[in-house]
Amino acid sequence: MKNVILFSFMALLSVSSVLAQIDRGTVALGVDATFNRTNYDFGPNIGESTTTTLGGEVGIGFFVAENLSIGGALGLLRTSAEADNITSAQNETAFNAFGSYYVPLGENFYLPLTAGAGFNSIRFEDPGVEDYSINGFNFILRAGLEYLVAEKIGVRFSLGPQFGELGSDDLITDIDYSNWKFFVGTIFYF
Repeated sequence: MKNVILFSFMALLSVSSVLAQIDRGTVALGVDATFNRTNYDFGPNIGESTTTTLGGEVGIGFFVAENLSIGGALGLLRTSAEADNITSAQNETAFNAFGSYYVPLGENFYLPLTAGAGFNSIRFEDPGVEDYSINGFNFILRAGLEYLVAEKIGVRFSLGPQFGELGSDDLITDIDYSNWKFFVGTIFYF
């Protein structure tokens, strides 16, 4: 079984090397959006809650080698929760540095693999409570699929975890967190 996996991996690498490459010196500008709506039913004693999340991310990458880019991104996310006619909200801002490798899969198809780290800040706006923020560091991992619809324009989707630790001077302890995010977006190459 190990030989089959190793052979398959080597075959993928050899096929990838003859497919289209994204040249060194290329600049990529990407815009992604994410949306999530979750309904919670806590039973007859507590009630129901609905959470809606809408966000976006803008990133720029510089290809330092064929199919290998480094860059930065700014992400903004707004989450609102409603329960018993009470709405609370949180605003999340993330600044990340990342590295991406684009595995060529076929003509105009790529598998972008991304890893990054950065700073995350979440501001809570709850009724009856003074607004407060928690901050910390985050790490991201993402994989997806990108298709070049034109020579310099691609559409993509990606999925991956974001995890880290948040805290503030007002909290007794730090908060470990993790979530999965699904993104859909467009990327422009210059």
